[in-house]
Amino acid sequence: HVPTYHAWMEDPWLRAMTASERLSLPAEFAMQRAWRDDPNKLTFIILDKSRDNAMAGDVNLYFTVGEGGASATDVDYSAAEVEVMVAA
Repeated sequence: HVPTYHAWMEDPWLRAMTASERLSLPAEFAMQRAWRDDPNKLTFIILDKSRDNAMAGDVNLYFTVGEGGASATDVDYSAAEVEVMVAA
């Protein structure tokens, strides 16, 4: 899915709408690995059944960290920011 995502993010409008920076493909792979390993983030891939389950977008969850007097390493899994992108 990383090459598909990278191709989408070559679009300046899509980068502006997602507040994303342009990355090289190797940097995109590194970013995806960092997201995979970060306990404060989750990504779900949206598939389009009408296009043979082709990747159509993603949903990102950013869990609350250090809110309400908690330390910067405390994660509140009951609260998260949600970001949805449909690009295809």
